[in-house]
Amino acid sequence: MSLRDRVKIVRKENDLSQVEFAKHLGITQSVVSLIESGRASVSVDVLQKISDKFDVSCDWLIYGKNKYARLSYKRDFVPLVNVEAKAGYLDNHIEPDYLETLELYKVPGFEKGDYRIFEVEGNSMIPSILPSDKIICGKVEALDKLTEGTICVIVNEKDIIVKRVYYSRKKADRLILKSDNPDFKNIEMRVKEIKEIWQVQAKITNAFTSPSDSSSKRMDELEGELKQIRKQLGELLSRFNGASQKQYTE
Repeated sequence: MSLRDRVKIVRKENDLSQVEFAKHLGITQSVVSLIESGRASVSVDVLQKISDKFDVSCDWLIYGKNKYARLSYKRDFVPLVNVEAKAGYLDNHIEPDYLETLELYKVPGFEKGDYRIFEVEGNSMIPSILPSDKIICGKVEALDKLTEGTICVIVNEKDIIVKRVYYSRKKADRLILKSDNPDFKNIEMRVKEIKEIWQVQAKITNAFTSPSDSSSKRMDELEGELKQIRKQLGELLSRFNGASQKQYTE
C-alpha cells in the first residue's frame, strides 16, 4: 500500500468527497485527485494537516507503520485526570491541546460521547467509592436533567470534588453536595462557580472485599443476635416461673 492509497483511506474513512477533503487541507480538489492517482507528491505541510485534522499517525501515513489513528480523545479515547494532573486540568480543562497530553485509554462501552476518567482522592465517598478508584464519567450538559442523589465530579476554579448532588430547597442558584461518609459535612455551592459536572457511570477499583472478613463480620453479628435472644428468653422464662409460683402459693 502506497502513500496515495493511505491518503485516500483517510478521506473515505471520514466520508468526505475530494472537494470536502481539499477544503479541510486548504488545497484544491484537483490536487487531491493528482495525489490519489499518484501523479503528484504530498508536501510536508499537507501531510501535517492530514495528521492534525484527522488524528492520523504520521508514521502510518508516511511509512505504513504503527496504527492508523493517533491516541486522541477525539477518537473515543478517554482522558485520565489523575492526582498529578489535577492542577493542570483546573487551568486547562477546555483546551483540546491540553487534553491530548493526558493519559488516554480505550474503555469498552464508552466509545461514543464526552467522557473523563478521574482518580479519586480522600475517603469522603466511602463505601461507594474508595481512595485511588478511577471513576468513568459522562459530561452533564444541563443541570435540570440531572437526577438528585447522583454521584458526580464537580469542577470549579479551585478543586475537583466527588459528591452526591442535590438541589437546594432554599436557594435556587445553589447545589448541595453530600458525602457518603457521615464524617464529612455537606457543601453548598453556587451554580455559577461550577465549571463542569461529570456524572459517574462506572468505576475501576483495586479494592476487593475479602470473603473471610465478610463472613467473620456476619458471624459476629449472628452471635450477638443469639446472645440477645437468649437474654430475652431468659427474662420471659423468669417472669413465667415467678407468675406460676405466685399462683400456686395462693
